[in-house]
Amino acid sequence: MKTKLLLTLAEIMLRVPEYAHDQRFWQTVNLKKKNCGTTLCAGGWAAFYGLDGLMLVNGEVYLPSANRPAPHGDYSFYALAKAFDINYNDACWLFSSAPATPLEMHDRITGFVSYHSSIAIVKDWNSMRSMG
Repeated sequence: MKTKLLLTLAEIMLRVPEYAHDQRFWQTVNLKKKNCGTTLCAGGWAAFYGLDGLMLVNGEVYLPSANRPAPHGDYSFYALAKAFDINYNDACWLFSSAPATPLEMHDRITGFVSYHSSIAIVKDWNSMRSMG
């Protein structure tokens, strides 16, 4: 998991105006309103800021393939999972279409990082204990 990158997105969410963030509807592209440009709205902001190479292509979050030109690469939840180094199911939960304000998304992201970081600490502790 790319903890620092996820926390960067959480901080970005604190600067997003509420009117520009809506995860409830598909294809809510409206550049006049300066919204996120995608249905995976927090993912759309990650792409808007180019986090880890993410970009928006026709209203979809997209991560280009390292060794093949566009259109090859990953889209949607697959792109977000790869960019943030999390599994697909976690990407679906984290960036789902659940109604969420930017502040709620900040809290969701930081809670996700906190939960998964504590699991990693416990695993490290248990492996150290078993060694000695």
